[in-house]
Amino acid sequence: MAEQSLGCRWSSCTPAAEEALTTQSSHGSTSFLHNQVLPPPSDSRLSLPNHPIIFSHTPLIIAAPDNSSPDKISPRIEAKRNDLHARLSQQQKPKPKPKPELPKTLVKKTKKSAQIHELLESIKSCQKEKDIWKARKIHADLRKGDLIAKDVFVATALITTYAKCGALEEAREVLEQMLTRDVISWSALISGYAQNGQGYEALRCFQQMQDAGLRPNSLTYVVVLKACSIVGSLEIGEDIHAEVRRQGLLQKDVVLGNALIDMYSKCGALGKAREVLEQLPVQDVVSWSALIAGYARNRLGNEALKCFKQMQDAGVPPNVVTFVSVLKCCAMMGSLQ
Repeated sequence: MAEQSLGCRWSSCTPAAEEALTTQSSHGSTSFLHNQVLPPPSDSRLSLPNHPIIFSHTPLIIAAPDNSSPDKISPRIEAKRNDLHARLSQQQKPKPKPKPELPKTLVKKTKKSAQIHELLESIKSCQKEKDIWKARKIHADLRKGDLIAKDVFVATALITTYAKCGALEEAREVLEQMLTRDVISWSALISGYAQNGQGYEALRCFQQMQDAGLRPNSLTYVVVLKACSIVGSLEIGEDIHAEVRRQGLLQKDVVLGNALIDMYSKCGALGKAREVLEQLPVQDVVSWSALIAGYARNRLGNEALKCFKQMQDAGVPPNVVTFVSVLKCCAMMGSLQ
């Protein structure tokens, strides 16, 4: 049994060693032998030196049988083993890759974009609340940083805010402070003049925009047609209609078509207003109501009611503007009868 525990076949051993091995094997536990001298093994298959084996003070641990429990490991060995296990685990754990640092120029641009976005939101809130005093304060701060001259979006938002608040001189001042003026900034100022009933100023601003070499877009045409309606300028309205037809915009933009109908109706050219209505790919309630209002304005009640019947037959539901115009025609025809 002792020879099996050691995992080798030795022909002989000292009596003290044999007694120790026999005793420990019978108890089924690990045996520690100190300073025991064993003779050389007789088995030639073991390549050991030809002299006795001396067990030094370093303990020799002999494994216990399967049906026995090993002795408890000392706390000191347990602590060292845990420390080694922790170090190995730390070495095997993949280190997190460092996040690549953004270039300083990109960081500055990102911060600047965030500041501009916040500034635009503040200006939009002024538009919604029509807070002219807050808009002027923002404008004063922008003058210090020279941002109006450099940023088209900020300047255009400020022009729109001033225009909606009726401060058209200040809106014009912002436009003149811009280094680069595009069609959107010009259109914002033209729209401000038209919305505040200053048709001639709107048309003058439109001419200045064209002199600057900028090409109008659909939004520009819509606000200029409104200005034509205010001043009754049929000639300019017809020129815009010709340009819109040449560019094929009427088939793409219903809002632009409705602006043409309204302009012709208010200028008394109801035949051309009807012609534009029939050319529209989509005839909505605004299109029909603009024509009906034109008939009512020119005291053509029968034509207005006929147009109202056609609108209903087309399946377009009327709105408040439609009913006001129809009732006006009914009252007018009743007084004539």
